[in-house]
Order: sequence, then structure tokens, then C-alpha cells
Amino acid sequence: MLHLASSQLQAADARKVFPCFDEPDLKARFTVSIIYPTGYVALSNMPIVNQTKLSDKWMRNQYATSPIMSSYLLAFVVADFDYREKILKNNYTLRMWAQREKINQTNYALKFAERCYAFFTEYFNISDILNKSDHVAVPEFNAGAMENWGLVIYRETALLYDPDVSSSSNKYMVTLIVAHEIAHTWFGNMATMRWWDDLWLNEGFASILMYFGMNHVHPDWDVFSILVVDEILPVMVLDALLTSHAVSSRIENTDQIIQYFDNISYNKGMAILRMLKGFLGWEAFRRSLQNFILKYKFANAHVDELWQTFTETVNGTYQIKKIMDTWTRQMGYPVVNIKADGKDHYIIEQKRFLLQPGDKFNVSESPYKYMWHIPFVYSFMSKPSETELHWLSNSSDRIKATGSGWILGNVDHIGFYRVNYEVSMWKQLTEQLHKDHTVFVASSRAGLIGDALNLARAGQLDYHIALNITTYLKKESDFVPWKAFLDGLEFVNAMLDTSDSYGNFQKYLTDMVTPVFKKIKLNGKGSLPQRYMRRLILNAACNLEIPEAVEYATKMFKDWMDTGRQLPSDLATIIYTVGIRQGNAREWDFTWNQTRHTNVAAEKHMLLEALAQTEVPWLFWRYINWVFESSKVRQQDVRLIFNYFTKNSLGRIITLQFILSKWQQILSSPFMESFSSKDIISSVTTYVNNQYQMEQLTELFHKSPAMDAKITVNNALEIMRSNVNWMKNNKDTIDKWLREYVKNLPTT
Repeated sequence: MLHLASSQLQAADARKVFPCFDEPDLKARFTVSIIYPTGYVALSNMPIVNQTKLSDKWMRNQYATSPIMSSYLLAFVVADFDYREKILKNNYTLRMWAQREKINQTNYALKFAERCYAFFTEYFNISDILNKSDHVAVPEFNAGAMENWGLVIYRETALLYDPDVSSSSNKYMVTLIVAHEIAHTWFGNMATMRWWDDLWLNEGFASILMYFGMNHVHPDWDVFSILVVDEILPVMVLDALLTSHAVSSRIENTDQIIQYFDNISYNKGMAILRMLKGFLGWEAFRRSLQNFILKYKFANAHVDELWQTFTETVNGTYQIKKIMDTWTRQMGYPVVNIKADGKDHYIIEQKRFLLQPGDKFNVSESPYKYMWHIPFVYSFMSKPSETELHWLSNSSDRIKATGSGWILGNVDHIGFYRVNYEVSMWKQLTEQLHKDHTVFVASSRAGLIGDALNLARAGQLDYHIALNITTYLKKESDFVPWKAFLDGLEFVNAMLDTSDSYGNFQKYLTDMVTPVFKKIKLNGKGSLPQRYMRRLILNAACNLEIPEAVEYATKMFKDWMDTGRQLPSDLATIIYTVGIRQGNAREWDFTWNQTRHTNVAAEKHMLLEALAQTEVPWLFWRYINWVFESSKVRQQDVRLIFNYFTKNSLGRIITLQFILSKWQQILSSPFMESFSSKDIISSVTTYVNNQYQMEQLTELFHKSPAMDAKITVNNALEIMRSNVNWMKNNKDTIDKWLREYVKNLPTT
């Protein structure tokens, strides 16, 4: 049995460990002493200065006094772990800790972290004042990772990587999270937000900086394109709801804090900083951050002080506070509508974008009347590689046309806004994609697809125009636009999967995916984006039951069961999933047993995900009940498994029934101590699209409210209403387009 103690004090739990003024701006120096059992290792933020043997059974460590820091960053771990070590420049000690049998899985993180520390030290032109940093992988950890200064704690999947078993996406995630936590050394630990209102300062900056570190170490990964589809497009869906919140929101008590550790604070925070870097330029952005850290190291800052530093750095070229307040102090974002104004000009107009048609809001709720200072970046057909910048600060403005042909707004999807065009302009862009899609960079193509599908979902664009623009994808070989397409249609897929339109929808997708699937080399290696593309397309092909894809996966699964031969790491999740879908109890039980024996956390997650895709009802019911038995499923895995349940059409139905029948038991379950009900609520309500289910859940949440999830419940109720209305408004239009598309397919 593993005996382990590890801390997690963010946001306001230091007060539960020792008496303190537990607020981020009341920084102090901490001197820690830990008494622990002989044979274990005891770690804290600072290095050991004295170690005393108290008896045969007990030891005491005295640690150096910390620099001045916030109470939530104090940390300790007591465990029987091993470590790998690198001594960096200036005798800085970097260590990765894990269970002894898993210590080799820290090798990649150690190598990456070494280069990442060097990059950020040069980027900020300031070294970490500590002389050591321990990074510890613990098997049970509620957060993904925590940036405690000098003692970063991770769940195992966030730090451990086995090159023989873990997938490219596991490697990417480890890289992402390690870079994020290291970036916090400067932004969060040295310089800290004054109060939790500006939580996004810590998390938004760490989120953009982690991509800088990743790109430095892995320039071939194309992370600046991937972040558009991984981070920005998804949060734009969330932020288009009336129940969203401003990035900088007033927090008045500790109960509110945890609710703001969400995608708005992290992903939107990152996205608007990416936009800021876009119009300032790399070097001005960097110098501004250097000046800010230098000025506020070991101190706390308000967001206004950050913007003042930026403005001073660029010598007043931009009034950064005036611009950025419109993005941080009001929820949501704009759509920029473009229409021709004669032959030589375009009119551009901004208005708030809302996902639900007919949603009403009061402009006086916002100090800026839901108007934004928009850095509108665009290019013309006559000079496709050249971009122009126009500041749209009023409701409308005019820009001069250059040549004839299309205009593309929000090039590289650099801005946190959508762009809508007149019908004739959408047709021009669609024609260009069919003629030569590489004229637009991959992130621009992804942005076009994401905008079109979401504008249609919001009732601001006919679905036939949005679907027409996707048809070029049969010639697309880049991962980023394909992910934007499949993610964008995931909603439509879930809405239609119990309707009479679903057969034609599947035929349309099959026609799109098949030619691309035939070009994929399933046994190839290639770059990380190529590996991502291979996995994405094989997964789509298997979901569509393209015979060659299902045959490949089924054969590989059978071989794995018969021989135990290692599966291709990037494709393993897909193979497990197809095996479970095609199989029965024998295949399910065999796979479940593998979760009990694997030594690799990432592999265990692959298996747990696949098990949720069974199409045998009683197996699914057994699995969902096991989730609530702590001996069967680890508490930290419940959130992931609930997300896996909603990827399965049968799973969505059963999970909903389970929630309706056992909600009160769920709220009082022991695992809720380390897990938030908001994750369950989000998972189960995302695709509810009929009036009866919506009314059942609305009554349930009002009768038995989850106190830690008020924002999430409001979001969920709005999403369900939106889904119900979407079916009423769009199902027939899409059905008509699909019937026409299928009619024109070649007969086989």
C-alpha cells in the first residue's frame, strides 16, 4: 500500500493548515519544519538546511526560510519516492519525483523542463531566486497541477510519459502542463495578482507563456496553430452565452473563487493576451513583461498596473488599459460584419455575438455597452500574404478595398472575435478554398470553419453556406482545419443522432472523410501534427464505420487480447474503443482488468475512455455505478470518465437517467470532497435537446442546488434551452441540405 501526504492550498486552504492571513497580497516569509516517518522523503518549497533523527521511527527536516510569497503557494510532500536530477546553470537543482517503479517515466519531463527554465530565464531576463525546483507526480491529486514555488505537484498523467506506451497527445499534454507550471515561477509566484478578481492574470499569462516555451523547445509542433483549435475556438462557444462572466470579475468571498478557475480565466485570458501580442509585436510584448516582473517581483499588482507598464514600455503608442479593459471587464466578444460599400470600400460593423438566437441583454449592464476596441486584421485576394490593421472602436467604420476579389478578416484568427460576411463574400471564400486553400494559413482556415459553423448555430448565417464551406476539406491535409471541422460538427452530430436526418448526415461525413483516410499511412511516424492528423482521421473513420478502418482496429484489438502485443501508442485509444463497441462482456472485462495492472497512468486513461464507449446497456450501467465505488475508480478520474460517457450516444441517455435518479446521493457522495459537481453538470447537460429532459433537469437543479456550481448550473440551463431551440430552428434546413448533398453523391 502506498502511503503519501501532499498539500494543495490554492485558493484559500492555507488557513486550514496553519493560522495565517490567507490572501494573495498578504505575502510573508515562511520557515517550515516537518516531522515524518523514517524511510520517507519530506519535501517543501525550500531546500533542507537541517535534518535531525528524532528516534528510530521519526525524522525532522528544517527548511530554509522562503522569499516573501503568498500563503497559497506553501507546499509539502511526504512520500517514499525516487527522483531524477539535473543541475542547471548557477547550480540550480531540478528534480523530478515519482513512485520508484515509475521513475523512468519522468525522463522526458526532466529534459523538457531543463530547456524550459533556460528559455524563461532568458525571456524574462530574471532568474528564479530559489536554487531548486522539485516536480512531484502523485497518484491522487485533485488539480491537474499546482505551481507551488519550488515544489510543483502534478497528477501522474500531467508529468509522466512512457515513450513506448504514451501517445503523442500525452507527450503534448505533459509538455503543456510542465511549461505552464514553470511559467508561473515568474507570473504568479514572483509577481502575483492582488486579489482573486484578477486570477486571470496568473492563469492567462501562464497559459500564453507555456506556448512560448513549448514552441522554443519543439518548433516543429506548430503549437501556435494548434492552440487555436485546442483553446480558443472552444472557449468562444462558452463565452457566447449570456451566463458567461468577465475575465476580471468581482470576487467577494472564498466560495466564489473556485468557480472562476474555469476556461474563461485560463483560455480567454490567454486568447486576449495573444491578441495583444499580435498588435504589439513579439519584442514589445516581451519587454513589457520584463519591465512588469522587474517592477513587481515579490509584490502584488492590480491589472491596471500591468497595463500601465505596457503603455510605458511602448511609449504611449497604444493606451493599453483603454483597449484591454473592453476585453477584460465585460463578458463576451463581438462579431464583425463586413459588407461592400461600392467598389472601393467595405463597411465593418461590430455587435455582441451570442450563440442563442433571440437572447436579450441590457447594454447598460456593461461599462462599455458591449463595444470593444477591435484590432481588425485583414487581407485581400490581390495581396493575400500581406495583412492590414484597422482599429474598430465604434459601432461601424469604413475600410478601403485593395483590388477585387475576396477579403479575409481576422487573419490567423489572431483576434478574439468572429467575422461574418455578405453571402457573395462567403461564396468567394468558398471558391478560393476549393481552388487553392493554402492561400490561407491553417489557423485562418480553421477560423473560417469555426466562425461559419457557429454563426449558423447562432442563426446569423444560413446553414447551407456554412456546410458548403466545409466541402473543400476532402483536399485538406492539415490537422488544424480538420479538428475545427470535426469539433464544430460534434454539436450537430449530437443534436441529430436520434433524428431521421442522421443517416444522411453520416453519409455526408463519410464522403468527406473517406478520401483523406485513404491517404493516411496508419503505420507511419512523422511529425507531431502528422500524428495528430492520423489519429483524428482514423477516429472519424471508425466512428463513421468505414469498413477498412473498423476492420483495422478490430484486428488490432483481437491481436492485443490474444498476444498482449503493444498497440501503436497514438492509435491505442481508437483501437480499444472499437474493440469495446464491437464486443460484449468478454472484451469489456478483459479491458477493465488491464486498467488494474498497467503501470502507466496515460494508458489507464485510454482504457477507461474506451470502456465508456460500450453499446451494451447493462455494461454501461455497471460502469457508471462503479464510478461511485472508491475501490473501483480513483476520485480524480471521475471527472474524466463523466466526460467520456457523453461521447457515447447510449451513454448520454443512461448518464442522464442516472443523474435524475441519484442526484442527491451524488451531492453527498464522499468523492465530492475532491471533485466538483460543476463538471458532472457540464458533462450531462451539454447535448440535452428536448423539452422534457430540459424540464426534468431544471426542476432537479432548482430543487437540489449544487452550491459550488451556481455559474455552471446557469450555463447548463442556458445551453439546454439553446439546444431545444436549435432543433426547432435548424433541423429542417440541415435536413434539406443533406438530402441535396447525398443525392449528388456517386452511386456505388
